[in-house]
Amino acid sequence: MTDKEKIEYIANIYGLDKQLPILAEECCELGQAALKLTRYPFDPACKNHLYEELADVKIMVDQITHLMGPEKIQPYITAKLNRQIERIKG
Repeated sequence: MTDKEKIEYIANIYGLDKQLPILAEECCELGQAALKLTRYPFDPACKNHLYEELADVKIMVDQITHLMGPEKIQPYITAKLNRQIERIKG
């Protein structure tokens, strides 16, 4: 089973209602890890913790994307990327 298949399997078992709060929790933990790394940029434990939290958030985002439909989310991704490129150019 590939990682993508595992993500979809887990998402289908738990469903959107159970996974949305987990996504929110993981996002908060990622924010804390990012802030801590800015205070202690040379601490390998802080960097490893950020990697772990990034993995957690990526997994949850992939699950929610699967459950909600990637085709519904992609237009927002494209628009936001285009807007940021325009800001950089401007």
